[in-house]
Amino acid sequence: IVTAEDSFLDRVNNSLWQVGLISAAVALVIGLVLTRQITGPVRALISGARHLTRGELSYRVKVKSHDEIGELAESFNIMASSLEKGEQSRRQLTADIAHELRTPLTVIEGTVDGIIDGVFEPDRDHLYSIKEQTALLTHLIGDLRDISLAESGQLKLNLAPADMVELVRRTIVNNEPEALEKDVRIKLEAAQVPEVKVDPVRMEQVVSNL
Repeated sequence: IVTAEDSFLDRVNNSLWQVGLISAAVALVIGLVLTRQITGPVRALISGARHLTRGELSYRVKVKSHDEIGELAESFNIMASSLEKGEQSRRQLTADIAHELRTPLTVIEGTVDGIIDGVFEPDRDHLYSIKEQTALLTHLIGDLRDISLAESGQLKLNLAPADMVELVRRTIVNNEPEALEKDVRIKLEAAQVPEVKVDPVRMEQVVSNL
């Protein structure tokens, strides 16, 4: 005999089961959606890292949110952009040095060919010209070595207190003859500054390049 109380309890139990199943289904759907929202950007970042590993430094991930995952994607793109600019600078610098290497080689080859062909006398002037161009080649090769060491983090700096005003003045004096040939006047205006700890040789190279 099924009483009214038993019937009521059965209906309540059925309702609870239905609510439980519906809640579980909703929770599963929400979990899947949230998981996809998280794993999707993570997969995109993993894919981006693989592209960078293959040397595709122009690759960027799409930023689809403004939360922590979105900030991570932005940071990834900033890093990729920095790597790309660094690689472009390195290639340009290497190309510039390679171009500069051709000039002394051409001068040396032309002078030697002229001496061999009897066009030039093997005198002091021509031999000194060859020596100068050889010294320039040695300097450029040293620059290439410095670039390689700097990229690998092995470029050592010999730090010492230096008077920057005097360093700049000395560099200007060294470059003044070439500047005058091109009708360029270099003037130094500087206040007294305290000594700073730098590598004087490297810093002189920086100022000379400028």
